[in-house]
Amino acid sequence: MTREKRKCPHCGSEDLNFEDSTLVCTECGAIIEEEVVSSEQEPFYSYEDVVKKGKHSFASQTQPKTRTEQRNLHLVISLINDLVNKLHLPYFIGEDAISHYKHLMRKKKLRKDIVPSIAAALVYLVCRRSRIPLPFERVSKESEIEKSDLASSYMEIIELLKLEVPPPSIEGLTIQLAKNAGLKPETIALSRNIAGKLKKELI
Repeated sequence: MTREKRKCPHCGSEDLNFEDSTLVCTECGAIIEEEVVSSEQEPFYSYEDVVKKGKHSFASQTQPKTRTEQRNLHLVISLINDLVNKLHLPYFIGEDAISHYKHLMRKKKLRKDIVPSIAAALVYLVCRRSRIPLPFERVSKESEIEKSDLASSYMEIIELLKLEVPPPSIEGLTIQLAKNAGLKPETIALSRNIAGKLKKELI
């Protein structure tokens, strides 16, 4: 049985996009649902999920070989889950961040003292690659990692994993600013549409 694709209740479009914890119709700009992901509703990965059960896409990758690697993996899973929870991010952000960490383990020996900044940088990186607007300053604040350390880890990850990172979404940033300003949903939708039109004109 195929799953019915969700549609915009206003214009009927199936072209929906997740922007800053908000499901938005890219056709008419209507806000379909806010706070799509709740930290109370979504379970996160444990060390056993990642290493032992083998049920997930990243479980077939090289497993931690030393006790130090095992301890670091335990720590990074906990840190990533906690940060994803605090920021109310989608479930897949944590999954992808942990997957990238396991790739890093094969590239370089990671000291325990840099694991917290690596974990926070991975969450920020995955959000950027998924076009989910997330201010760098907010990641630094919620993770309690200095901006300089976070930036250093972020650049190191990109260099080691050879990843391409798209620029921030102007529509997503507009929604975020409008929500922070306490604007009404209709005004937020209008702001997003204007931002989208400006982007098309400037490109």
